[in-house]
Amino acid sequence: MKNSQSMSPHSLGVYFEEKGLLHDCSLSLRESGRSSLVLFIQDVNLAFKGLPEYEGAASCLVQLDGVTDVEMVGNAASQKVYEASAEAVAQGAPEGTLLVTFWPEGSLKLKFSIATVTEEATL
Repeated sequence: MKNSQSMSPHSLGVYFEEKGLLHDCSLSLRESGRSSLVLFIQDVNLAFKGLPEYEGAASCLVQLDGVTDVEMVGNAASQKVYEASAEAVAQGAPEGTLLVTFWPEGSLKLKFSIATVTEEATL
């Protein structure tokens, strides 16, 4: 079953916290227009694999709109996520910052205005 919802930067940060900050997840990036970026996460629940909290594999698409100031260090395609976070640039501000750090090195940092998260259980 697909579950899709629109999220503010703060809400996306809360979602990442609930998903173990995406620790150990693999993700791929794709531009989807002039100011849009899509993150594909193979198993958004992977941080909890082997633990009672693991809900099973679920793929996830995070569509970021209003993207600006993209800074990429390293190659996300060949690395695992160490930690992902999102937050508003200021309390009540519509714009937010996404920061993903990779293991063993590298990072992705950008500003965005809205995220649409689509999660689907996989077999």
